Amino acid sequence: MNNSSKSMINTQVVQQTEKPTMIYVILGLIIFLAVSIRLYINFHNQLMPGINAIYHPVQVRALLETGQLGFPDFPLLFYLEAGLAKIMQIFTSCDLSNCIMFSAKIIDSLLYPLIAIPTFLLARAVVGKEGPRWIPLVISALTTISAFTFIMMADFQKNALGLLWSMFFIYFLYQGTSEGKAIDYFWAGLFFILTGLTHLGALGFIIAFSVSFLFFSFIFKRERRIDLIKMALLLFLAVVSVLAFLFFFDPGRWETLTSVIMRPLKIFAQPIIVGMLNGQIPLMPPLIFCSLVANSLAILGLILLVKKRKEIPVQEKTLLLASLLVTIFLVFPFLGTEWANRLYLMAYLPASLILILLLKYIYKKWLKILLAVLALIIMIIPTPIVIIVRGAPSISEDAYRDLLKLKTEIIDPSKTLIITRHGLEWWTAWLMKVDVAQGWGLTEKDVDKYHDIYYLKQKSGHGNFGPLGPGGPSFPEVEIPSQSKIVYEDEFFILAKALPGFLQYYQKEKKRK
Repeated sequence: MNNSSKSMINTQVVQQTEKPTMIYVILGLIIFLAVSIRLYINFHNQLMPGINAIYHPVQVRALLETGQLGFPDFPLLFYLEAGLAKIMQIFTSCDLSNCIMFSAKIIDSLLYPLIAIPTFLLARAVVGKEGPRWIPLVISALTTISAFTFIMMADFQKNALGLLWSMFFIYFLYQGTSEGKAIDYFWAGLFFILTGLTHLGALGFIIAFSVSFLFFSFIFKRERRIDLIKMALLLFLAVVSVLAFLFFFDPGRWETLTSVIMRPLKIFAQPIIVGMLNGQIPLMPPLIFCSLVANSLAILGLILLVKKRKEIPVQEKTLLLASLLVTIFLVFPFLGTEWANRLYLMAYLPASLILILLLKYIYKKWLKILLAVLALIIMIIPTPIVIIVRGAPSISEDAYRDLLKLKTEIIDPSKTLIITRHGLEWWTAWLMKVDVAQGWGLTEKDVDKYHDIYYLKQKSGHGNFGPLGPGGPSFPEVEIPSQSKIVYEDEFFILAKALPGFLQYYQKEKKRK
């Protein structure tokens, strides 16, 4: 072999080793960028961003102080944040409250961006070694730094962590049913359980996805039906384990889940599209944006399935069908409002799986690149707006400091309930260490648990934060019934103590209106 031939071979070897390395570097940069943006959103303000983000520190503090959550919920995220807060308290000089808030922000910033890893691996498995190397990077970027991903922050920490585990589950489910390796089934089961310990919506998502995926696999893969039955049995055991855990930790959500199983049409009660058309529900830009993008990709996926159904291998066809079915369900316009407010925001994940197959099976290079560029533009351009919305707290810093003064009015926090508006309730629980409610659905049984019940009304310092985010109308304030006594008032807040008979008066007023 002459020197020129050796030189050519060496050059090819260098190029083959450099390209994968560069791909991993780009993947790392995507994760780094996502983490940096999330750190900015979480830490550019002293307070927790969003409406419900401070709920997580409330739960973590209760876990560290009493050994159990203050309110029934899926526990995994709170245990992670509690563990980090405790480590920080041991090795630094910060007090427990600051450690807890810092821990919640760090976990929210660092964990979700790791979703780039399973999306990259799944896209690479689908595209194959011969396919374009940039497709897995595009999908990773869309599931990590697009506008959808920053919507799933702060208030939606549990949702985001649940989606991270969900994506790992889907990857190992795909690999397991493709190659039949026991190790893939093990990892799929582990991430299924992690999802079930994190968030109900994410759990429902992977149950729906796995049932759809195994159903289509059972139809198309007759020769592997025994393996698929074994996989289905393992998933069934995982579901039972998670449900048993849910029954122990969060009986309220257990009742919700069982009621849906017994009456599945319940999720279509009070459809969101009807409420929006009637003007009863505000037109929420994030929900509309998620619906338009997910439905557009679903339509393109259906066209792809019809035109190239004979070209697409069985394993990829199964992935496409399951992704289509779940995407269409998650953004179905006749979902009940309560469910749609959550499920619409998750639809970008199965929609991204559809995009993998679109990019693989659109053979015209210019059209393939055009679709990828359009997807990046549409999904990433709104990101700055989402960052502004997500980074705003639901009360001002002045109101936060003033709220501390009210703590002296509470004699026994452990036996006190404060009724206040949405967006203020968890700040009240955090600063005053009391139970909180918005007033809806209170019963005599609830009231009997407390020695003192107060109404808290905010006069100023709302931060102009409401259902549409900052700059829009605030959430409606509570009405203080006449059967109450004002015990504190300043420029920011009115605190009124409820007197006997307030509940009956309150319920009558609500019925009258």
